[in-house]
Amino acid sequence: MEHFTVEELCKSTTAKKYGIKNVPNKYERKNLEFLIENLLEPLRERLGQPIIVNCGFRNDVVNKLVGGSVTSAHRKGLAADLRINDNNIRLKEELLKSGLDFDQCIVYHSKTNPSFVHIGLSDKKNRRQVLFSPDGKHYFSF
Repeated sequence: MEHFTVEELCKSTTAKKYGIKNVPNKYERKNLEFLIENLLEPLRERLGQPIIVNCGFRNDVVNKLVGGSVTSAHRKGLAADLRINDNNIRLKEELLKSGLDFDQCIVYHSKTNPSFVHIGLSDKKNRRQVLFSPDGKHYFSF
């Protein structure tokens, strides 16, 4: 793991704010390692530039505090919310061009630029679902 660490994917401003330990169990840690090795590192190599992790693993308490879905892949260590410094839409484009396996890619939009891109895996079958969320609540297929 050259560019990402499990610890980086467990950092949470919400957990810090409320004094919550956001520590994955063995299963969740293995999932985070798998996510890094099979999705994040290859995507970083394709982009040729740093990827900033907004959010990775969220335990149940942190997930609830941030308003995450009860079925969120973040809870299993299988998702990350990412951004790059120029145009975040490149994350989606490179992911699709890469042929890398993924379950969901959700582009969350702000007024001028996508604010971050959620990329996740499934512990079942990956759907390669690409969605757009203009407000964080509603989703549309690209």
